[in-house]
Amino acid sequence: MKESDARELYGLLGRRVKAERQARHLTQSELAEAAGLDAAHLSRIEHGKAVPSVNMVKKLADALSLPLSKMFIDVPTRRLPDYGWSGKLEAMVRDMPARRRARILRALKTLARD
Repeated sequence: MKESDARELYGLLGRRVKAERQARHLTQSELAEAAGLDAAHLSRIEHGKAVPSVNMVKKLADALSLPLSKMFIDVPTRRLPDYGWSGKLEAMVRDMPARRRARILRALKTLARD
């Protein structure tokens, strides 16, 4: 995952936590206490500055009486690269211009027919 993608993901997650907290009329201190973490750390999570562990997100979801999956609704996802040859190929061509990717695909199709 690119660093910019990660920042966007953590920002979305942080905004979700903040919105859910505010919808329940909780202060950061109240939610932090209920989730068993420091209010300053919760603030960093809400602002996308801290990277919460899955365990931390679960604690926040529980403190907000939400299923864990609700924390990730509307969060864009993409397939994680495979560490086999197909994943290496995907990683290699991912950021190439579309025309170049199309040429590579045609070449692979030709090789596959042989």
